[in-house]
Order: sequence, then structure tokens, then C-alpha cells
Amino acid sequence: MNTMHVHHLFNRASQIGCASGVLLLAYGVVTGQQILMALAFVLFLLSAVAALFASWATDPIASLLERDAHVPVRFIEAYEEAVFITLVLTLFVGLVSGLWLFVTQSLDMPLSVAAFTLTLGVFAAVSQAWTAYIVSRIERLVGLPLLH
Repeated sequence: MNTMHVHHLFNRASQIGCASGVLLLAYGVVTGQQILMALAFVLFLLSAVAALFASWATDPIASLLERDAHVPVRFIEAYEEAVFITLVLTLFVGLVSGLWLFVTQSLDMPLSVAAFTLTLGVFAAVSQAWTAYIVSRIERLVGLPLLH
């Protein structure tokens, strides 16, 4: 298992966790079920941990793309910027979720906290989708799947 496989594994776990957290939190807010909102917060926290592990494999991938695949620098820079923004957003939503769960230790969540976290989660999920789009553009440019 090389660096790309490790990155791919943790990146997909982060994407699935964040998207699932957004859907679960939205459903929990609409139905008023506190346990679903708390479960969504756990998913956000796990997603942030997975994103952190995925980010550790990003620099070797960028070097490989530039050196071996001859990908233009503008695509690599766009990829690195998107990865950084995605990481920050995912870590922030995970931090907010973790702080709420561990500091308050309460399932009674105000709507404002849930709405704020849902907004952050949506931004993180959209950023993850944008990063995946950039990777697909690089893969088409190179002509082979890089992260599969």
C-alpha cells in the first residue's frame, strides 16, 4: 500500500463522513431528534480525523504528479489550495463538534449550534466535492486514474 492508497482511503472516509453528517444533522434539525444531531457531530469529528490523516499524504502526491506525471504546475497548485481549504473547513467543523460533545456533554443542543455546524458541514462537503473535481481533471489530463 503506497502513499496514494493511504490518501485515498482516508480521503474517502472523510468525504463519506462529512456528507453523511450533513444529511443526518439536517434530518435531525428538521425532526428535532437530538440523538441524530449528536450522531452527526460524531461523524463530523471522525471525518476531521480522517481528513488529517489524508492530508499527510498530500505533499508526496503533489511531488509525484509534478515529477512523474508531468502535470502542469497550475493544476498542482489548484489541487494543493483546494486540499488546504478542505482540510481547514473539515477540521473546523470537527473541532466545533468535538468541543460541543466533550465540553458540554449534553445531547440537548440549541438550534443555533446545530445550524452553525450544519452550515460549516455544507461548506466542508462542497469543498471536498470541488477537490474531487480537480483530481478528476488532473486524471483526465494525465490519462489514467491517479488515486484509484
